Amino acid sequence: MARVLDTLSRTPVLIGSLLAMLAIGAGFYPVGQAIGGELLDMVRTGDAAADRLAELDAGERRIHFWATVLLDSAYPLAYGAFFGGLAARFAGGYRALAVVPIGAAVAADFSENVVQAMALAGQDALLGWKDFLTPAKFSLVMVGAGLALVLALVAGGRLVLRRLSA
Repeated sequence: MARVLDTLSRTPVLIGSLLAMLAIGAGFYPVGQAIGGELLDMVRTGDAAADRLAELDAGERRIHFWATVLLDSAYPLAYGAFFGGLAARFAGGYRALAVVPIGAAVAADFSENVVQAMALAGQDALLGWKDFLTPAKFSLVMVGAGLALVLALVAGGRLVLRRLSA
């Protein structure tokens, strides 16, 4: 675990994961355009996801399926690497603990992706899992990203204070 956190917290890896997160995130816009609206990832409940799924024709389902399997499987890796690496870099001796929320968010996001891909492929009985997975994903991303950003800001503030007092 220490070697993984050492790698994720390196500056080139942080920059690369940030750029990947931004590029992949931008890729969701044309998918939304192609399917005529909101992706299932943004729908918070199973019932609402079933309603949204019913609005999609076969071609839109196919586009959404591949976006889920490819684009939305890469996205949690990118944001997990960025926010996990940022937290690991600035959490000191607590870095293994500091990456837990974003790691849990990645796991929830992957689980949600499996449910959605299966629903898009015709197994929509699993959509009820979104009632738990989607709010968990969003909550854990907010906690994990927030923690990483606060740790980075505190470290930056300490650096500024050290330079001012020198």
